Amino acid sequence: MLKYGKAILTEYMLNIKIRKIMNKGIALIIGVGEVNTEHYDGWNGMLQQPENDAKMIADKINKYGFTNSLLLLTQEATRQNVIDWIQSMALLSCPGDLVFIYYSGHGGQVPARKSDMEEDNLNETWCLYDGQLIDNELYHLWAKFKAGVRIFVVSDSCHSGTITKAIIDTSDTNPVMVAKNLPDVKIKSVYSKNIDFYTEIYNKLDAEPMKNIEVPIMSFGGCQDDQCSYALSKEKYSVFTTHFSKLLNAPLNNIPGASQGITYDEAIKRIQLAVKEDVGLLQTPYLYQVGKDISFSDEILLKI
Repeated sequence: MLKYGKAILTEYMLNIKIRKIMNKGIALIIGVGEVNTEHYDGWNGMLQQPENDAKMIADKINKYGFTNSLLLLTQEATRQNVIDWIQSMALLSCPGDLVFIYYSGHGGQVPARKSDMEEDNLNETWCLYDGQLIDNELYHLWAKFKAGVRIFVVSDSCHSGTITKAIIDTSDTNPVMVAKNLPDVKIKSVYSKNIDFYTEIYNKLDAEPMKNIEVPIMSFGGCQDDQCSYALSKEKYSVFTTHFSKLLNAPLNNIPGASQGITYDEAIKRIQLAVKEDVGLLQTPYLYQVGKDISFSDEILLKI
């Protein structure tokens, strides 16, 4: 796994001839188990699972050939580090390459602009350590990738008004919600406290004309927009990531019908069934596609 910095560009420049004839995989793995209380209005959002999730996924993708990847944990998972690495991925990836981005942590929302045309007047976010990364920013980043690149995003996070992954306490016979929910008023207070910060982000987006997204982007989401992604309080990993990671072992675990791997379409169906067994209908993972109208959902999961 490469360290973050100029060494990444140097290595790619030295191997430019190889890159022209071989497809490659580039990955960004993010796990945020705590956020900066100064930005988040006194809330630290502490969770034990996201760092464990990210480390596990980073380890499992090695066998798929993602030799160029970056793991960002909690304090390393700043807005700038994430944006810089995605921009580097856009620069370094070539047609035929697979870009994989994984995020485990809190999901949040910020007020949308009128031009965003959001039905609920809110934009979804990832709660990175020092500030929220808005979905609009990601759309601008996707537009930087060259046609022919495939992007696969996995977000084990919540995008509802709770701005949090919820925790289920399994100490009782009937699991109950405890501790980790954040009320809607906190969403408003975080935004209000940093209104100049987020206004500047929107202004920068407005100043940069939105280009067409020329690549197919497939996303596995941990839950629907009106739900939460869960973690079991006594478990090391989040519910969605637990079942997603099991499918990364499909060729090794002799899963029926998966001797050569498993397609994205089949993977999300199996994850949905497994998650339902754990938490019922509280959490329903989904597959969502945007960008260029070329689907790769029938391809083998993470095959470069």
